[in-house]
Amino acid sequence: MQSLEDSRLNVIDQVHSTAGDAFILSDDKIGVKQNYQSVQVVRGLAALAVVWLHVGLMDNWDNTLPHIMTPFVRCGHAGVDAFFIVSGFVLATAHWNDFGRGKVIPFLLKRMIRIYPFLLVSSVPFLWLKYSAQHCLSSKTVAALLLAPRYAGTINPVAWSLAFEVVFYAAFACFLPFRRSILLPGMIAWAMLIAIYNTCPIGFPLNDCAYIETLLHPWSLEFIAGVLMAALIKCSVDIPAVPTMVMASIWLFVACLVRHVTASDDFTVNGWRCVWFGIPCFFLIYGLISLERTKRILRFPKLLLMLGDASYSIYLLHFALILFAQDWFQAHNTPISCIAKSLGCALLFPTLCIPFYYFLERPLLTFCKKTLRL
Repeated sequence: MQSLEDSRLNVIDQVHSTAGDAFILSDDKIGVKQNYQSVQVVRGLAALAVVWLHVGLMDNWDNTLPHIMTPFVRCGHAGVDAFFIVSGFVLATAHWNDFGRGKVIPFLLKRMIRIYPFLLVSSVPFLWLKYSAQHCLSSKTVAALLLAPRYAGTINPVAWSLAFEVVFYAAFACFLPFRRSILLPGMIAWAMLIAIYNTCPIGFPLNDCAYIETLLHPWSLEFIAGVLMAALIKCSVDIPAVPTMVMASIWLFVACLVRHVTASDDFTVNGWRCVWFGIPCFFLIYGLISLERTKRILRFPKLLLMLGDASYSIYLLHFALILFAQDWFQAHNTPISCIAKSLGCALLFPTLCIPFYYFLERPLLTFCKKTLRL
């Protein structure tokens, strides 16, 4: 009979292999000079989408949910696309006036303390589970905790996307010493390099380097799109929000159905994902921000704003809760009980993670900022 630890590791491997079901909070709300509440709402909704997906993987919703609901549960990975776009938007918005001012080191320090301290703390339960199963820790553990691209998801299965964020930060930092006028040409050049690399990678210099692979992965296009959105917003270029959001919602709806019918990984692991999920997410976010800018939406539910604040804690901790609840999930595995338990956990797990934001993540971030005088 398979041991509990082996079963948990199997679930970790299953989720890590999906390679498209996580997100990372790109910046703290205090750092955004123009604080758009709509961005926090997107973070909250993305957090719920990711939890929904992972709970579905644990409970095998493909066999228990009504057929019409399955496509949308399985496409919760679109939360990643939304958060990569938000990452580019927030960085460009928060540091719009920092170009040419020699603030590269403070920028990188702020970004690193935003990711690493709470990542290390939240990795404790995963390290304990891994040690309990194998009675040792791999020599690659340090590389995983430092978010080396090829090892980032080997401790916490959803931490793979943090490796992308670290590379995003490094790339963005390269533009800060120069005038802001080179930002958009630089982003266009980056996008062209991505297209060339993914068209003919064999002749590309250092094509076997993990950091180059990450920098030139199609998902980087979503970060670039977020930077473009920030530039358009800064130039007061708003879009007809409601029609755009309706069209984007239809696009996303069709993408979920097509992905489910074809059962193809092409929708989650390569450039087609940017087309099917990244583009509609871009226009949904852009439309929501435009609604807020034009004062058509003045207030958002406090619960969604709270989820947005705590989305990094939810992201890093919710899967640990799922692993610890695995035995309970597998007991009395009938369709009705599966749906009831899963819907309950999809709401309960984010709720349990919120206190970690207020009593651990936020105080830890404040302490690091004061210590480094940032």
